Amino acid sequence: MIAKIRWFVVRCLDRIFLGLQMNLSDVAFFPSANARRVRRSEVSSAAFMKPDGLDLCLDCWKSWMRRNDTDLGIKSQSTLKADSDGYGGEDTSQMRRDNEIAEATDAMIRSLRRSYQWAIRRKCSIVRHDVWNFPQLDYMTEAADACEELENKLRNNVATRLLW
Repeated sequence: MIAKIRWFVVRCLDRIFLGLQMNLSDVAFFPSANARRVRRSEVSSAAFMKPDGLDLCLDCWKSWMRRNDTDLGIKSQSTLKADSDGYGGEDTSQMRRDNEIAEATDAMIRSLRRSYQWAIRRKCSIVRHDVWNFPQLDYMTEAADACEELENKLRNNVATRLLW
């Protein structure tokens, strides 16, 4: 139903911007005679599955690695113009937690063997040109072994062990 309402609003806005009139005959989702109420037993919902801790850690690490860090520690004029009081907004604690997870993940990745580091960077698309620098090793087996070892290290880390 929400998708139909969005479609209707977009169509109305398009017609308004184009200078066309909107007729009620153009609307196709008003209740009709053959509409019926759906029973709860007919609607299926997917069971909740807890996300994998390794995937959560690697997602935080990927966004942390791609972040622009050219102005760290410098307050810009945009922060002075904000409506907040300068002590952070609603998302500050979540960003801080994501940074802790990303920093812990980065430290654990750096403690791995060089081929494992490269395999994880390639798996997360952090490396340029998607190059595998170890031709004598198989990328797929190295990536699987690297993920396994990284998961073991992250399970024992103070900042990330609650994700499992």
